[in-house]
Amino acid sequence: MKSMSKTLSALTALYFVSLGACEPDFLTIGDKLPNGPSDGSGPVASTSYCSDPKKTPFDSKLRCDGKKDCPDGSDEISCDSGVTPSVFSCTDNSGKLDPKQVCDGAKDCKDGSDEAKCPLPPPPIFYCIDNTGKLDQKQVCDGVKDCQDGSDEAKCPLPPPPIFYCIDNTGKLEQKQVCDGVKDCKDGSDEAKCPTPIFYCIDNTGKLDQKQVCDGVKDCQ
Repeated sequence: MKSMSKTLSALTALYFVSLGACEPDFLTIGDKLPNGPSDGSGPVASTSYCSDPKKTPFDSKLRCDGKKDCPDGSDEISCDSGVTPSVFSCTDNSGKLDPKQVCDGAKDCKDGSDEAKCPLPPPPIFYCIDNTGKLDQKQVCDGVKDCQDGSDEAKCPLPPPPIFYCIDNTGKLEQKQVCDGVKDCKDGSDEAKCPTPIFYCIDNTGKLDQKQVCDGVKDCQ
């Protein structure tokens, strides 16, 4: 009996020794080694182990830091729980917004602070149809053909017709009503500074001032 008891005790001790030797194989994420070295010099960083076959150790502080330190990335698994999503607070305290509402082109804060410090979008680019170049948008429809094929000036809206304003402010006229021989303004300012009409002889022998027409003198040959 004593011999059997000694044998059992030896086997039990061997079992626990083997468990101690294999301890890292049973440690998974979240298992930590005892704090502090055996020499009593103070606390040390706790260690966790990856879920890969080698149970790669890593500093517990690196868990869920946004960077994969384990070969299998297991240090970044199940990190959502307990993490508070970032929030944008309006400068005037009029509300709190989801970050995706910031710089989205819509003012959700009363003071517009969610759209106040946004990066400027790149200026739009115009590409010449014949691929001879690309232009800043302000060069399009500016009256100058910068593309060799003139495509930057091809489909431009027509400018509004010029307007003539009567000097006495009695009205405004289309330009074609100015110097047409009809006084449309009450003060006649639309016909006041018109060039003298020219009369062209039918045989192209000359051109005359209008006052020379029907004055009883034949000025054309």
